[in-house]
Formats: sequence, structure tokens, C-alpha cells
Amino acid sequence: MRVAIISDISPGNIGGVERFTVSISGELKRRDIEIDVYDRSAIDNWQDKWYDKYFINQRRNLQIGNAAGKKIASSHADTDVIIQNSIAGWNLRSKTNIPRIVIHHGTMRGLYHIHLPPDISWQMKLNRYIGLIRMKGGAEQYTAGGATSVAVSSAVAEELRQYYTGINPIVIPNGIDTRHFAKQERSYCRQKYGIEMDEFVVCFTARFGVLGKGFEELQVLAELAWKEHLRIKFLIATDEIPYGWPANVVFVKNVSYQELPELYSAADIFVFPTRYEGCSYSLLEAMACELPVLTTRVGYAKDLYRDIHEIAPFIFEKNTAEEYWKMVKQLVDKPIFLRKLGILGAEYVRCHNSLDVMVDSYVKLIAKVTTRERPLMI
Repeated sequence: MRVAIISDISPGNIGGVERFTVSISGELKRRDIEIDVYDRSAIDNWQDKWYDKYFINQRRNLQIGNAAGKKIASSHADTDVIIQNSIAGWNLRSKTNIPRIVIHHGTMRGLYHIHLPPDISWQMKLNRYIGLIRMKGGAEQYTAGGATSVAVSSAVAEELRQYYTGINPIVIPNGIDTRHFAKQERSYCRQKYGIEMDEFVVCFTARFGVLGKGFEELQVLAELAWKEHLRIKFLIATDEIPYGWPANVVFVKNVSYQELPELYSAADIFVFPTRYEGCSYSLLEAMACELPVLTTRVGYAKDLYRDIHEIAPFIFEKNTAEEYWKMVKQLVDKPIFLRKLGILGAEYVRCHNSLDVMVDSYVKLIAKVTTRERPLMI
């Protein structure tokens, strides 16, 4: 069995799609499946042009498809199935009759409909409409044609049915290494980040430049805690350290994959006021480390809201700093209750979101799509 994985990623970057590509390729190899990964490095002498930003990376994704299609066609070993991350290599639909599986880590048109801060300019709104609804949304519709679609959460599946035509996905949530992501010894972890044992620690992880991840809300929470002189510390892992935040915030830049469990284990609670997600790795990782979570009812959090009644009150319908702050203050003096919530969340992730659970589902799906009769190329 040979699988080609197509992704519009740069080797070495960290993010949801990158994490998925690395984990799925590694686990499939471990099961004696041969893997070829085609990403930006597959394009010879690629250079972004000034006009690429107006085409929302369509040209780069096309070139990834061209490079992958050429190498697959010239390979001595037959490729049995192609896995595409979103619209990466979108033109492969017309280049091959090899069965394709398209992974929807979110949807472009669903992302367009998120509630944005009121100060977003009309130019940004117009760019988002053209880019997400028309261009990337159109490419997403085209890529899924003739392929088997996978949504990483029930929320993404719902968006695919609502905003697109003829896409009927199956749901396979993301999986993480639950052996790696496990609770560590707290005193060591707190000492590492310069945090006192009697401080209440709020943890948050996200890339700073990604719109709608929750930095605005986190800054409001940190300022409220600072003004009220509460012993609440905010431990934030990101890729860029901003200015103008209060002194109760500890920023940690570019935390490695190996160090993430220590970061989560130093905290009392994971606060994630995101406006849009598919199936957040940060959320799963924090839960696996027995960290109770406060988050918004988007993406995989909708599945958690449905499945875990004890956690449901802490998954908010509205994404407001006031609602998060009210709940944080209620939970500060309830360590035993938080511990129980954390254990409950970790058990759920181990049962539903381990790498083995995820990869088992993909192995079954690969076996299913490769037994179908291939359509003739037109």
C-alpha cells in the first residue's frame, strides 16, 4: 500500500495541518504503509509573486498539484490513494483517477462567517469575501468533487453540508500522542516558567498572527486580573511576543513539541476564547494533560459539549471576555473541582482522540476507497 499526502505547508512549521501531516504519515509508516509527502518543498525554485496574495495561494496549491502529479505518474511504484489537506493540489482532480481523500480541517466559507471584532476595515471584509467565499471556497468545492471527504469535527461536517453542494463527509476527529501529552510534575513545571505554587495559572497557546484565536479576549482578562490585584498568572505560548500587556502575563516564544506537556502542566486551567476551529490540537493536548478547559462552542468543542455533560457549562455559546472572566473568578478557589474536570477530559481524549483511534479510522477508510472501481479519465 502506498499513500501520497498533499499539503500546502513548509517543512518545520508548526500548526494544525502540519501536526496532522506529521502524525498521520508517521503512524501510517509504522503500520508498514509507504508514504510520500508532497508539500511546498516539492516545487522546484518556487518564489511567491506580488500578485499571489490576491489569488489566496491558489497558484502555489496548483503548483504543488503539478509537482505531485508528475512525480506520482513517473514513479515506478503505484500510488494507491491520495490524501489532500484542504485545497492543496486542487488540480489533481483532473490529473488522476487515483482515489482521493480530502481532509477538511475547517471550511473556507465557514471561516468567513465567524464574528469578527467591530474595528475590522471594509477592505479586510471585502478581501475575506473574495478570498474565502469565492476563491478558496470555490477551490474547496472543486477539490472535493469525486473524492471522499473527511471532516475533523461534527461542526466542520455541518458547514460542508450548509455552504457547499454535494459534499457528504464522514467525521474523523484529530488524534494526538496521549503517551506524550500527559500530566507532568507541577512544581518542576512551575519552577521552569518562574511561577509560584500559590498562583492561579491560566494557560493559552496560539499563533499570534492568526485572526480570531482569542488574543484580544486574553488581554482583557489579564488586565482585569491585574486591576483587581488577584494572584492570577497568564502563561501564553505563541510565536510572537506582543507589547502592552500587563505584568501578570508570562509569554513563552516558540515552545517545542517536547516541552508542551510541561507548559500545560504548569497551569490550573486552559482558556481558549477562539472564534473558529476545526479540531484544535491545543484543546486536545491541554485536556490530555488533565487541564480543565474554558472555550467557545466552535469546532470540536461542539462535540465535547454534546458528549461530556460535566464540561458543557464551560463551553460558551458567546465569545465574550466578560463571560470568561466571570467563570475564571468562580473557579479560582475550586482546585478539587478543577482536578475532577481535568481527569474527566483526559479520559475522553484517551478514548476518542488518541493517534491509534484516529489512524485506525483512516486505515479502514483507505481500505474502503481503494476497493472501489476507478473512474475512467475524461
